Amino acid sequence: MSSSEGVVLDVFGVSVHLEGPPEIVEAIAEHLPSSAAENQESQGASLHYRIIPKSHGATLLGHEVSRPDGSTLGNFRQKDTAVQAVGSEIHFEIACLSSWVFVHAGVVAVDGKAAVLPGRSLAGKSTLVAALLKAGATYYSDEYAVFGDGALVHAYDRPLRCRNADGTATFVHPETVTDKVGGDPAAVALVAAIEYQPGEQWDVSTMPPATAALRVVDNTVRAREFPGPTTKVAALLGATQSIVGVRGEADEAASEIIELLQASSS
Repeated sequence: MSSSEGVVLDVFGVSVHLEGPPEIVEAIAEHLPSSAAENQESQGASLHYRIIPKSHGATLLGHEVSRPDGSTLGNFRQKDTAVQAVGSEIHFEIACLSSWVFVHAGVVAVDGKAAVLPGRSLAGKSTLVAALLKAGATYYSDEYAVFGDGALVHAYDRPLRCRNADGTATFVHPETVTDKVGGDPAAVALVAAIEYQPGEQWDVSTMPPATAALRVVDNTVRAREFPGPTTKVAALLGATQSIVGVRGEADEAASEIIELLQASSS
C-alpha cells in the first residue's frame, strides 16, 4: 500500500475509507470492531479519513488528518496522536450513519448471556467493563450495544477507552486484558443502569419495564430518526431483567453483575 492508497472497510453497513501511510491506516483499522470487513465495493453511507504526511525537506513535521466533510481534524506531530484522534471520533460517526440500532452502553457476556450497561461517555462504563473482563466475562463493547432486526446484541469490540487521572484517554486493546473478545450475537439477560459514586457501596433496585425502555431510548443514537427499530429494541430490553442504582468500586460491581448473569443461565 503506497502513501496515496488506502483501505475500504464495511462496519455495520457503513463504508469506512482510510487513506494515508500504511502504518497509520493499519493502526486506525485496529480501532474498528473485529467484524469490520474489507470491501472495496461497499455501497453503504461513507466515511473518508485522509492522513497526509507533512514534511520540510527530508524532515517529517507531522500528519494532517482531514474529516469526511473535508474539514481538518488536526495536525499531529506524532503518529500515535493522529491514530488516537481518529479513533476518538470515528465510532460515533459510524453509529450516526449506520441503519443498525446503536445504544450507548457497555456490553459483556457470560455463558452466552449478555449484560447491557447503558450510559453516556464519562459514566464509568469502560472501567466497569474492564473489571468484568478481569472477572471472566467476554468483551463485546465499552461504548455501543448494537442491534439488528432481532433481539440479539452484536459485538462492537473496539479498544477500551480508559480514562487517565488527568482526564485524558488511552485506548487499550481488549486482548491485553482477556482472551475472550467478541463472538456470536448474544441474548440479553440483564440491563444494568449503574452510576458510579465514589465511596458508595453496591445499591440497586429492580427497574420497571417502562423505565428500562425509556433508559434505552435515551441512550440510543439517532433514536428520533429510527423510531420504529429503536422502540422495538427498547421494548425487548425493557422486558429483560433490569436494575438501576449506584456502585462504588468496579470490582465489587463486576462480581454482582457476574452473579446475576450466572443466575439467569441456571
